[in-house]
Amino acid sequence: MNKFSNANLLPMGKRKRPEEEKEEITAFGYESKIYNDEATAVAMDSEKYLIPWKTSHLLMDRYDVRHLLDELVEVKEKAKLEEEYDIERYMIEEKYESKNNVGGTTIAYDYNCEYKKHKRVVTEIENEIMKKYNTPEEMIVPDSYAQLSIMETISKEICHATNGNLLEIRIQVKNASNACYSFLNKQDILYPFYKHIGSNRFSANLVDYSDSEDEEEEEDEIKARIDQTALMIMKSPNSVALEEYLLKKNGHQDKFLFLNQGNAYYDYFQKAKEKQNK
Repeated sequence: MNKFSNANLLPMGKRKRPEEEKEEITAFGYESKIYNDEATAVAMDSEKYLIPWKTSHLLMDRYDVRHLLDELVEVKEKAKLEEEYDIERYMIEEKYESKNNVGGTTIAYDYNCEYKKHKRVVTEIENEIMKKYNTPEEMIVPDSYAQLSIMETISKEICHATNGNLLEIRIQVKNASNACYSFLNKQDILYPFYKHIGSNRFSANLVDYSDSEDEEEEEDEIKARIDQTALMIMKSPNSVALEEYLLKKNGHQDKFLFLNQGNAYYDYFQKAKEKQNK
């Protein structure tokens, strides 16, 4: 008998291997029966089981998911707006690219051309403010005495404060939505002028902490002037027109700065008018 078995004599590729176990799929279910219910069929055909969709005349099955959808009209309008925005966006990008591509070739360079600064137009009010504070020619100054009054008041309060930086931050946060106080932001065009006012107060000794009696006398004079002005305005048959006239004519003068909204004595002026009106 041959000591080699038949399995050992077969080539490696032809050897028989045990079959792998195959996974079996099991399916199960329940039988369903169809009943002949004429009453339910009539109710279904007469749309008895349908409900209105979002209080409209359209009806749908209670198991329908259309009530979870948004209004079709709004969805269509939003999609239409997005398409229009995309068109405009691409048009702007194309114009920008075309401008950058040909912008440098349309203007010839001239070595003999001298750079000329374009001087900005300065109004009469701006010219007076520039002379008053001796500002540089390129510095932007307020275009109204009302804005100047607010800046002067804030600068004076900060100079008198124990912690000026903290007070400035509080004023800036409190009036964040007021455009009249935007000069407190370092990025604002009036911020350099605002700092210029503060530096002038220290350099010119405009703040005198030792003479408190003179300050009290000056405050009494200002309040007396405010009381007289309020009495004159409220006795007038047309008080609103008179106040507007005084503000336009004398609002830039130091004696009548209280007429400007934002001045430190503006609230006292309003209370004085209310007192005279009683």
